[in-house]
Order: sequence, then C-alpha cells, then structure tokens
Amino acid sequence: KGANLPGAQSHAGIATDGKYIYYVSGQYGTRFGGGTATGTKESWRYDIAKNKWEKFVAFPGERFAPGLVHLDGKLYCFGGAGPDRIQSTTDTYVLDLKNTSGGWKKLAPMLIPADHFGVTVFNGKIYAVGGEHDHSRGYAQHDFMIMYDPATNKWKRLADLPTHSSHFESSMIVRDGKIWVFGGVTDGLVKLTQVRVYDPVKNSWTMFSPLPRGSDSAVIGVKADKLWYLGGQTLDQGGITDVYTATLPKLGTTVTLGAAKSSGSLFGASSIKDDGTKDTLL
Repeated sequence: KGANLPGAQSHAGIATDGKYIYYVSGQYGTRFGGGTATGTKESWRYDIAKNKWEKFVAFPGERFAPGLVHLDGKLYCFGGAGPDRIQSTTDTYVLDLKNTSGGWKKLAPMLIPADHFGVTVFNGKIYAVGGEHDHSRGYAQHDFMIMYDPATNKWKRLADLPTHSSHFESSMIVRDGKIWVFGGVTDGLVKLTQVRVYDPVKNSWTMFSPLPRGSDSAVIGVKADKLWYLGGQTLDQGGITDVYTATLPKLGTTVTLGAAKSSGSLFGASSIKDDGTKDTLL
C-alpha cells in the first residue's frame, strides 16, 4: 500500500512521467446518499520512489473530471466540468515541468466542452475521446474524438466513436499503434460492454469482441499481451469488485467472448476460435 492521498478523493486529472504521478483538481466528498461534493484548485504530486505526496502547482480553476496528460516534459490539462459540476469547459492549459514557477498557461480551447472523456498520447499528439456534458443532470454523451497538436496549438476533429459514451478514463490504452477503448457508459446511463479500436493511420474504428459485463469507471492494467479489467460500477450493483483477465488478440482477429462472471477473483475468459480450438482473448 502506498501513502494515502492527502487531496481530493475523485474526479481529478491524473498523469505520470514515470517518476511522479500528478493529480490535478478534482472533487472532495460524494453526492451519494445526500452527501456534498465540492471542487478544488489543488494539485498534488506523488514521488513513486519515495512513496510521498507533496503539494503541487494549483490549477487556475475548479475542475471535475478534466483530461490530463504528460508529453515532452509538460502537463496538459483540458476540459472538465466547472464548479457547478454541470457546465463543461473547453479550456486547455499547459504547465512546463522545467519552469513550474511560470504556472499554467492557456492554450487553444477544445472544439467542444466535455468532461469524463478518455485521453492518451500517441506519436506526439494528444487524443481526447468521447466524454459528456451536463454531468449530474442530463449526462449528455458524446461521440467526438479530437486531437491536439502541441506543435501548432490546434485541435482537430477525427472519426467519431461508434457509440456516444464516457467514463472510460482509466479504460483506454495504446497498443500495436492503435487506441483501444473499453466499456464506459452511453445514453440513459446504460453501461457498455463494447471494445472499440481506433486506427490513427486509417482514421477509423473497429469493434472487437465485447467485455463479459457492462461497466463504467473500470481500471485496465496491461503486461505483455495480458490485460486485467478491474472494478467499475453497474446500474444494478453500483460499485463492483470483479476482476477479469484476458489475452489481447492480434489485430484482425475477432471472435465472440464467452460470458463470464467472477466476484473478487482473477478470471480467465475462454472462447472458441473459428478452427475449433480454445483460446483466451478479448
């Protein structure tokens, strides 16, 4: 177990440079059970080797579920809902980690206001995928995919997601030159089992075999060709502790994943390939 987080408990922008984990803005408290959720401008930095948190450069405003990435020695923070937790923003900021005294600097705004979208870095560009606006009220889901080029300070719209969705911030990876998006939530807060793969060269999406269950806000871990899909929440059970594991397929291989359920344990999901042999894949 690592050192306890001293700051906001959720809805922060999170990124790492391999030495530190950066935790920007976010939410104190909860709105469940009549609780009160409040935003913060605070930022924190966790030293992985020393297992220690320290106060970091405060963000210019309160943000709920913004995007945060590390690229070439800089932090980029964009989008997120404002203090009312409903109105999303297009604001984009950068912080030079070699000159933190200079503070956060404003850049070109996103093409659409959003929160709870997935973010990643690929080939020197920043990708923002899906998301929503009107959080805590209408939960209007997006199918937008946009890309930011730090060299030109411009955003560009790319091929739309196959399904309007959000809440897969920790369920998105880059592998084999493709961007993989797992699960999330769509219109009506319906949880998704979809596995969607984006090809930056072709600017197109491919649907892969589905997850064993629909959930949002799950966490993915990958080591070699093994993938772990942990936790999340569902409409019927709320927060869940299920853990699923699978072997990632080679791109171009698509089969049906057998339904699988396991609570609190590591699970191998088996399926049958076209040639009749048994395989474990997603």
